[in-house]
Amino acid sequence: MITEGTTSLTDWYIDITFRTTNTTTKETGFDVSEALKDYFPSVSIGSAGGSISLTIPAKNAIEAVAKLPAVLARAESTLGEMEVTAVEARSEAEFDKWLAKPAIPDLVGLKEIAEILHVSPQRANVLVKQDGFPAPVLSLAAGQFRTRASVESWASKWERKPGRRPGAIATATP
Repeated sequence: MITEGTTSLTDWYIDITFRTTNTTTKETGFDVSEALKDYFPSVSIGSAGGSISLTIPAKNAIEAVAKLPAVLARAESTLGEMEVTAVEARSEAEFDKWLAKPAIPDLVGLKEIAEILHVSPQRANVLVKQDGFPAPVLSLAAGQFRTRASVESWASKWERKPGRRPGAIATATP
């Protein structure tokens, strides 16, 4: 937190996604970073646009976002006219929470699904094929993977019926 006169300013973490019709090169990202160096930028530039993350001191999120036109004007000579397509502002506390979240969700395969549902892996293999079971988010040669949260949510609503279903017992024929 910065104190400016009697007003306390908080660091706001601003993510901007944009499009540009200007030609970009490998040097464009470096040039944008240099132009915005006072805001501790992180820059990703592609052929038609990119994203910029900045730290802007302000009283609140509205004030931080209101400063963006003047801040981005510093990069205009490098990027040309930008069409901002998204802006997200986070306080330092929210930014820390966001950073603490894993980038990849907790995934589970058949073995973990069986453990969550307290069934055998064979029974889990049958259950994952039922209508309404969470769809896989990732399919690899090693199998299909679902998010742990979706499987646990399904499990909490599952009306488990103990024992074998009538007629499920195989009988030997002479």
